[in-house]
Amino acid sequence: MRGASALQEVLTKDKNPLSVYVVWEPVLPTDWKSPGTGTLGRLFDRRVRQFWDKEHLISAEMRKAAESYPSEIPVQRRRTNDKADGILWDAIAIFKPGAKWDTTMPVPKFLGGTVVKVIGDVEGQLSAAPRRNN
Repeated sequence: MRGASALQEVLTKDKNPLSVYVVWEPVLPTDWKSPGTGTLGRLFDRRVRQFWDKEHLISAEMRKAAESYPSEIPVQRRRTNDKADGILWDAIAIFKPGAKWDTTMPVPKFLGGTVVKVIGDVEGQLSAAPRRNN
């Protein structure tokens, strides 16, 4: 949950138009249900949409993108927490403005984790990103 709080701090500073999708998933043995209001409340920015992914579908797509596009996602940007059962978690992906997710996840311009450890990189990516008016 420290990653969620760190992300909220970045969003508080960055007021540019962007869409933020936070996907919560069960990883620990205690994660048997979706997060409650206390956890969800850590991300209160109006640009944030939060989802519960019990089946780890987004994790699988992020892993596939990282493995399928190693030249587009440099090794240092692919560091993430990874459980033995293959769940990608505590990770953040940033996409170019206008990127579309059709049948597969678009190649992220940044993919990294543990979120709290890469939050400086995330802030740099957001501040350097060209903006599209919404």
